[in-house]
Amino acid sequence: MGHKQPPHDNELEKAVLSCIFHSRIKESRLQPEDFFGRAHQRIYEGMLSVLDKELSLDLLALKIELGRKGSSHLDESGGLAYISSILNAVPSSANYEYYVRAVKDHSLRRDLLRLAGEIGKAAYDEALDMRQILADVKAGLEEITVSTEVSNPGEK
Repeated sequence: MGHKQPPHDNELEKAVLSCIFHSRIKESRLQPEDFFGRAHQRIYEGMLSVLDKELSLDLLALKIELGRKGSSHLDESGGLAYISSILNAVPSSANYEYYVRAVKDHSLRRDLLRLAGEIGKAAYDEALDMRQILADVKAGLEEITVSTEVSNPGEK
């Protein structure tokens, strides 16, 4: 049995980034870590920084902002050619809400898998107090649940 990749979809992530770039609207439901790829996280962080400064979001402003965060940020974002290819990934933002929900769902699945791994590891460690393990599990699930409620207000 091969190693499975954590849940993600690079094309959906690119679509979200492209839609944000073209709409120039700050997306409050997503955090950089909701993106699986490091390049996508860096690009999103750069976009948020540009928008936080109330600047017009364009390729040059994004390049400057990534450069201000350090040369590694621009490199980790995949460089200008990669960023440019992402920004033209989606011709329309008509399905933007769908893309955002799908990216967030993948992120939540990764969070659940991380928590499940921690639960399994703790369950094998007989030196740990069972009540503490259960409290940690409850806190972990609560954290994931809260992030779901914040990202999807009004949805059940």
